[in-house]
Amino acid sequence: MSAVVAALADPSDEVELRRLLAVEFGREQYRGGYAAGWIAAVKSIKAAQHRALADLETECERWLVLCGPCRRNGRRERCPRCEHRTRETFGQPHPDDYQGGAL
Repeated sequence: MSAVVAALADPSDEVELRRLLAVEFGREQYRGGYAAGWIAAVKSIKAAQHRALADLETECERWLVLCGPCRRNGRRERCPRCEHRTRETFGQPHPDDYQGGAL
């Protein structure tokens, strides 16, 4: 703002001062709105990324075959006997499945 006042040759020229103040005010509003717009855009992108990650985790859990203890007692985190499978191998028997015979 002081740059605007210093730029005037004759500070008594009120019309020119008002015009310059309006231009400077417009610049400040534009810069503020531009920054706010970028912040909103980044927040929107990050929210979409978080939703995509949650969807991906759900999709990965869909193809997890649990071992016997995890099926009975609830899934254990990082169980070495549970298997992540593909669509093609999902229907194959798990090593912990009942093989038949006497219990």
